[in-house]
This record gives sequence, C-alpha cells and structure tokens, in this order.
Amino acid sequence: SGFPVSYEGCYYERVGNTTREMSPEKLEASVLNLRQK
Repeated sequence: SGFPVSYEGCYYERVGNTTREMSPEKLEASVLNLRQK
C-alpha cells in the first residue's frame, strides 16, 4: 500500500495509479504499522 500523504488536512494514499482519501482509522493503523517496523 502507498505511503500516506497529507494535503490540506486530509490524508491520501497512492493505490496503483489512483489516489484515495484515507479514513482516520486507516491512517492511524498505517502509522502504527510504520512504527512497528
């Protein structure tokens, strides 16, 4: 999965060749994932 990108207070992730807005829950999970590595 893509790395979260912050833009104007929203977070987006790259998925293939599209950019999707991330929910706060998903963002939190991905940040926790990064910290564990």
